[in-house]
Amino acid sequence: MSDEIERRVTQVTSDVTELTEGDTIEISAEDTEYSTDELRADAGEVTVKFENKDEGIRHNFHVFKGSDDSGQSVGMTEITAGPDEQETTLTLTSGEHYYQCDVHSGQMNGTLTVGD
Repeated sequence: MSDEIERRVTQVTSDVTELTEGDTIEISAEDTEYSTDELRADAGEVTVKFENKDEGIRHNFHVFKGSDDSGQSVGMTEITAGPDEQETTLTLTSGEHYYQCDVHSGQMNGTLTVGD
């Protein structure tokens, strides 16, 4: 397996995606749910590719430091109606991060654990 393929996002379990620095998080929204509610990454720069598969429904992907949306915003995609694809780059520090759809925060959220 090539180094580039190994660096790509790999599915650790059905709900946890693990990646390394410089990698890409790929996450989608469909039926007003994220494709996963638990992500893992190494500290550093990470590209987020977000796909909204819900036709006519507005979603985004917003990351905060800490365990909820009261923490400092790390970055987000725009709120747009689907279908739509967006990309943003985040600089992540070690620790727990929280992510949500700002439109549907009560049902679309999860944890991003960032290691050294």
